[in-house]
Amino acid sequence: MMKIREITIDNWEKIFNKSGSSNYFQSPKWLKLQSSIFDLRNIFYEITMSGKSKYISFQEKGGSAYFNFIGYGGFLAKDGETENLNLIHEIANTIANKDHFEVSRIKLNPLLNYVGSQNLFIKSNTAILKIENDLEKQEQNINKKTRNLVRKAIKNQLIIKKVSVNDVDLFYKFYKTTMERVGSEYLTPIELFKKFAVADDVAFLGAYLKNKLVAASVFLKCKDVMYYWWNSSSDKGRLLDANYLLLFSAIKNAIKENIKFLDMASSHTATIEEPKLKWGAKKIPLYHFDK
Repeated sequence: MMKIREITIDNWEKIFNKSGSSNYFQSPKWLKLQSSIFDLRNIFYEITMSGKSKYISFQEKGGSAYFNFIGYGGFLAKDGETENLNLIHEIANTIANKDHFEVSRIKLNPLLNYVGSQNLFIKSNTAILKIENDLEKQEQNINKKTRNLVRKAIKNQLIIKKVSVNDVDLFYKFYKTTMERVGSEYLTPIELFKKFAVADDVAFLGAYLKNKLVAASVFLKCKDVMYYWWNSSSDKGRLLDANYLLLFSAIKNAIKENIKFLDMASSHTATIEEPKLKWGAKKIPLYHFDK
């Protein structure tokens, strides 16, 4: 028999800290931040079956009853654990039917192992880069052309450092231009980037030429996993191969901080995916369902 009860974010925080999960998108810090930026209300559940508990969070849009939920990160589980896709699907639908809402989206953690029917979910891929324990070994996994582009960026006298709050407006101009170029209909609010500029669990790195920002990338950190989310550059930054140096610098920092994996995210096209694989990343199955 399945027992379901709603829990508080304080309960969730205690469970997350003990869980062994490195999923940034299930971390209490992110859930609190996204609720304030995107007008979402976090709701958490404990599901008990045969004396064992599982946990899931949902985010309610617009703050109006149980309507049009979205989920990012799926169920909370320890990295490397095996999860059953059939059971996950059953739990999500049981909760939805119990509290009369529609699950719009659930995205599962790629660092888990999954068994069961893949037909219940949409399967894509994400690019996961294993972080080695020293830079020399890490560089051996990087494509020669990519290594040369990093060296070229260094010779261009680019300096990598943390983006200050004062430079977020300039970064946002790069970001808006990039979104227009790729035809995106959605823009992440600038307020989120300003929060990232002062967050201790985010590496908001900028490439500077003569103290002027020409490119920047956002890396989200949780325990021993780092997630590569945003990147944008000016025309000058692209000409100087700034993005390569930004990613290389993030990898060097990850080695120093004992990060085990860099999730380079899923790609809409092979053209976007290919450069990630040249850094040594491997394609890992990523499951989600949309309604």
